[in-house]
Amino acid sequence: MEEDVKDIADRFRYETLRQVRLGNLHPSKAIHDLEYVRDKAEESIEELKLYEEQHDFVEHIIDSVCAYYTVERNKVFSASRKPYLTLPRHTIAYLLRKHTNMTLEQIRMRLGRHRNHSTLSVQNKACKKRIEEDKHYANDIEKIEKLLKQTT
Repeated sequence: MEEDVKDIADRFRYETLRQVRLGNLHPSKAIHDLEYVRDKAEESIEELKLYEEQHDFVEHIIDSVCAYYTVERNKVFSASRKPYLTLPRHTIAYLLRKHTNMTLEQIRMRLGRHRNHSTLSVQNKACKKRIEEDKHYANDIEKIEKLLKQTT
């Protein structure tokens, strides 16, 4: 953010009081406007708290999958198509989609801009199919999900 939220709030407060002093704004209207801003700020705080919780959980999923497959985060986010990196990457995307309310576009942005959301959609379907057909992978997913539940 170029302009700090505190600066915006201070400027709004200063300008509101200035307009009241100049007689350009009735005090009751200023009170109404400030109460509206306060209400919107409270709504924003609640929404940001939810976002913060989700952000922490997203990071937890990424860390857990990287630890499970013993790969470095920065390599998982690379453009590499090496199987030892694509499996954790696909697993992260699958778990993010399953356990958060993130859209495919948001997951794409989190995993790296060199992927597109339609690719993620195909990968997600492939993960679901692989879970059904590959007992070892299904077991991996189950272990990771247990790990997520234990440490949250």
